[in-house]
Amino acid sequence: MKITLKHLKASNFLAQHEKNLDLNKVETFLIMFTGDKTIKQNPYEENFKLFEKYAKELAKELSKSTQRISPEIELNGRRFKLLKQGKQTIGWMIDALSVTDKTPASRVVSLCYIPAEQTHYGETTEDESLIADSAELEELFNEHLPLHVYYQCHAFFLKYAKKLLDKQKAVNDANLLIEWTKRQIKKTKVMRTQ
Repeated sequence: MKITLKHLKASNFLAQHEKNLDLNKVETFLIMFTGDKTIKQNPYEENFKLFEKYAKELAKELSKSTQRISPEIELNGRRFKLLKQGKQTIGWMIDALSVTDKTPASRVVSLCYIPAEQTHYGETTEDESLIADSAELEELFNEHLPLHVYYQCHAFFLKYAKKLLDKQKAVNDANLLIEWTKRQIKKTKVMRTQ
């Protein structure tokens, strides 16, 4: 079974409840993971075997998330390329700053990867419609994007945010130094006139 973005909720549920699993939570995980609402009709031994199988597959998939993010991915025959940090458009900046914990996971991925035929994020056709249909991309990412790539995208955002914060801190430090220097110059001028 291929573990994709559509398994994110089940993965998060398992992470949240791994310390206190019971039959009800195992069945809830299985329903979220497989989409099969009839799971509760299975004998509990069968459900525990399924749980063990899927939990192992999930752990194996998530272990890949520590690898470096790939500069290119192919999903269902369509190629995508990783955006270069620091070379985004204003539209990307606006969309990236609007990401919250409620933002769909596929949206986060679309801020990291663009279709290979595009030169930049949010590229439009001559009639100013987006080249990449967001609903189509959402479905493609949910069905075919390996779950570990989603976690790599989060790391990509964290590194980018850290770079921005470091730059902002440097700017703030420089501004503080400038203000301190101005105060010192004023003090020196006052002392000279006395």
